[in-house]
Amino acid sequence: PLQEKTSLACRESFDRKVTTMDTWRFEKISPAKYREWFNANRRLLQPRSPFHHPHWLETVTRAANVETGYIGIYEGKELTAVLPGFLTRRGPFLLYGSPLNGMMTSYLGPVSLGALWPDQKQMELLTACASFVRKTWGTAHIRFALRDAPVHRQNLNGNWKDRRPGTYRLDLSRGADELWKGLDSDCRQNVRRAQDAGMGIVPFRDASLFYRTIDETFGRHGSTSWQKASFFQSFFTKLGSHD
Repeated sequence: PLQEKTSLACRESFDRKVTTMDTWRFEKISPAKYREWFNANRRLLQPRSPFHHPHWLETVTRAANVETGYIGIYEGKELTAVLPGFLTRRGPFLLYGSPLNGMMTSYLGPVSLGALWPDQKQMELLTACASFVRKTWGTAHIRFALRDAPVHRQNLNGNWKDRRPGTYRLDLSRGADELWKGLDSDCRQNVRRAQDAGMGIVPFRDASLFYRTIDETFGRHGSTSWQKASFFQSFFTKLGSHD
């Protein structure tokens, strides 16, 4: 099924404490510690997405020339969840995003051992994480984009702005035949046209050609790519063996 992404952007400072923070302990952790924790528990992690993979995060960090900010979330002495994010400066303002815009990362948010938190608990956790981010890095803006956002968000306080960008997920477990039947007739017709023209899906390793193609596409729409050619070159070089 197609689902949309919801992002929660924190616009102002947090003036009140979260009463449930005593159930969690927050700690800034290194990329190496996150990588070790992720690799040791990867089969248990929820929601484990390609964007949470250490290789992806490290490649984005180098390619986009930003910093990472990993928040370890402890229950007792156990590291039970981690919030990965990016830090960058826009003029005088320091921004934190999990993820930031322009990172080719559709969503992030916390990744945890086992089942996810219920809606209210997740909102409390995000608010507590945002407070920790502000205290640790002194950020002026905080953004979360989640694969599965809390359904009940009616009680968001004035610090938050709820947005609904158009990002979709496709359930591949339905199989190719069912997915094909679910496409609009115009879409199926365009696919057949492409097949008749000899077009197909092939491995692609030429970062320079990819950048020229995407740059020309942006140009036809009167815009420009958010990233330089070196950004895509880093992706092709660093992630090619992990795709």
